[in-house]
Amino acid sequence: AKTHEYLTVKEFHHHCKAAIMDAIDDGLIIKDPTRHLVLKGKKPKKKKIKYLSLLDLKRLINQLDLGDTLNIDWLILLIAKTGMRYAEALGITVKDFDFVNYTLTIDKTWNYKARVGEFQPTKNDSSMREIEIDPITAEQFQALTKDLDPNKPIFVQDSKRKYVSTVNNHLR
Repeated sequence: AKTHEYLTVKEFHHHCKAAIMDAIDDGLIIKDPTRHLVLKGKKPKKKKIKYLSLLDLKRLINQLDLGDTLNIDWLILLIAKTGMRYAEALGITVKDFDFVNYTLTIDKTWNYKARVGEFQPTKNDSSMREIEIDPITAEQFQALTKDLDPNKPIFVQDSKRKYVSTVNNHLR
């Protein structure tokens, strides 16, 4: 309780209490040592907001510099419109787009932490999915990617390292 917030202590208490109740039911112990226990814990810290409201998201999208070539703002737009993870977005290739059915296949990620980036599997099997994209976004990406190597990640065509801190600083 000295080093953890109250809700963490309470959750730990519930887990222990369940095990103790099982031990009492099995006759391993007679008394419940947690009876009349007073739970304590540190006051919760103020949490940083880790999401944007719909209004803030619209404001962000309106501020993006969406020129005629792929840039960091196009990456942010794709993440905002699809909910993809950063590594998933970096791993997108031209072949992942289905411009006829307006879908995008997520079946790999890009290891942006490595000195020389490479494709790697998704976080887990359920991360492999096909997502819908709106027709306008699909058409924009079709035009932007028409001359790109279909096997290379669209945001890493130059083979330079892409740091998540760069995107975060840009967003700030």
